[in-house]
Amino acid sequence: MWLEESCKGFKNYNRQYKKEYPTLKQYIFGHSMGSWIALSLFKERLDISGMILSGSSKFPYFLIVLQRLIIKLDILFFGKNKINNIMETLSTKRFNNYFKPNRTQSDWISTDDTNVDNYVDDKLCGYKVTSGLWLDMVNGIEEVFNKKNYDELNKDVPILIISGSDDPVGDFTKGVTSLYNYLKSIFSNVELKILSSERHEVFSGIKKNDAYNSLKLFLDKNL
Repeated sequence: MWLEESCKGFKNYNRQYKKEYPTLKQYIFGHSMGSWIALSLFKERLDISGMILSGSSKFPYFLIVLQRLIIKLDILFFGKNKINNIMETLSTKRFNNYFKPNRTQSDWISTDDTNVDNYVDDKLCGYKVTSGLWLDMVNGIEEVFNKKNYDELNKDVPILIISGSDDPVGDFTKGVTSLYNYLKSIFSNVELKILSSERHEVFSGIKKNDAYNSLKLFLDKNL
């Protein structure tokens, strides 16, 4: 699964850095899909001192079930290695519809046009993915929000959640607030910072300085 492979790589780095720099604290920064990968690392009992989650959300359970049904039907008829255009329409294409009239197909990414253009021009960004990857991601997200995975872990690890108020991934603050409330019910030190009018990538938007200042304050307080 995508979570297992991604976590495997991070675990190796975590151990390596701990060996080379035993006195330094390690913080995880996870953006968008990376935020759910970052959350999954807690259950691995790694030496992690804190976490920053950007462009994240907590989806309603019924939505996860519905998405999995759509993906499995697509796999049944077309196989897991086919690009899933239905999920593409339900995610990034739907996200962009909130910002009509659109200048590009990725206006939802950032409030900075230059950043959006760089994203569009980068072949490693915004590409369509297969049904197999979609299914792994949906299953992984469901696993992340299973509270049993956080039993017997350090509940005092500081967590900063940062999002734009106009980020469709965070459901325009609803999803990211749900994430905050969920983590707050498990961990004792969780902060939520929402930047007004910012979109998905707050660290490369017009108010990126505000985002970096929030990050600095969080680190200064918890280092």
